[in-house]
Amino acid sequence: MSTSSSVRRNGYPAQARPSASRAAPAANGRAPTEAQALRPNRDLGTARSAPALGVQPSSSTAEASRAKQKAKPKPKAKPKTLSIDEDLLPIPHGLLCVICRDPFKDPVFTEDGHSYCRGCILGWFGAHDSRVREFYEVPANIAPHSRKMPPTLLAPMTQLPLTSRTLQPNIALKQAVEAFRSERPAEEARERERRQLLQKVEEAKAAEGDLKSNFNQELQALHGKMQDLQDQLGQANVDLQAAKEEAVKLQEKAEVCAGDDFDDLEYELAQLESEFGKESAEELGLVRLPYHTEIPGQRPKFSRPRSQST
Repeated sequence: MSTSSSVRRNGYPAQARPSASRAAPAANGRAPTEAQALRPNRDLGTARSAPALGVQPSSSTAEASRAKQKAKPKPKAKPKTLSIDEDLLPIPHGLLCVICRDPFKDPVFTEDGHSYCRGCILGWFGAHDSRVREFYEVPANIAPHSRKMPPTLLAPMTQLPLTSRTLQPNIALKQAVEAFRSERPAEEARERERRQLLQKVEEAKAAEGDLKSNFNQELQALHGKMQDLQDQLGQANVDLQAAKEEAVKLQEKAEVCAGDDFDDLEYELAQLESEFGKESAEELGLVRLPYHTEIPGQRPKFSRPRSQST
């Protein structure tokens, strides 16, 4: 089969890359119209990769391609690498893949200069190929009158068209990620220890706050009790002073009353002694008359002197 027949079957030339100035021939071999010739190319990389994918407008070829894909064994899941707790310690943004949002694993960079994980960017290419394959499986998309173009392969970071799928390993970034992964456990341990210490400090502060609150409450209660005792002591002092004054008054009054009673008792005692003395003298006959005569042969009788009252 000649090259022209290959071009007619696939819709794109096998070796030449389509451009805006040179339109690809139609699927039926006819010359493209002026509108088709001036239509801009939306996918520079897909046009070259479409024949390599074996995409055919016929249904038998599409079914055979799907059968081959189903027959291929699924790749084994790669074991998970070092688990990194982003909540514990944030990961530098420059070490994260924009597709999986994890640290780079086997980093490579594309023609746009941005780096991705090799598995992530290959999966990105595979998803694009699936969309292209689905596009060509729809007969209306490849009809001569159709103006639809296959989806364009865009870069994950810049969303600009990728004309090449060449991947170059990023050695410097790989070494940086390996160094980061080797130092990460120690940093996580230090960060975990620091957070534990901070938690202990917070707990100590909370306990200190509770103790201060309880102490302040007890201190206020003691201040209240002390104020009550001071009020009671002041009232007791006032009552004591009043009692002292009352006692002094009572003592003075008692002294005055006792003095009067003593004088009355002395006076009554003097009266009683005087009366008793008179009665005794009269009974004994010892009272000497002022004018009397002595009887001869008798001794003179003398009267007993009265005791003078004080």
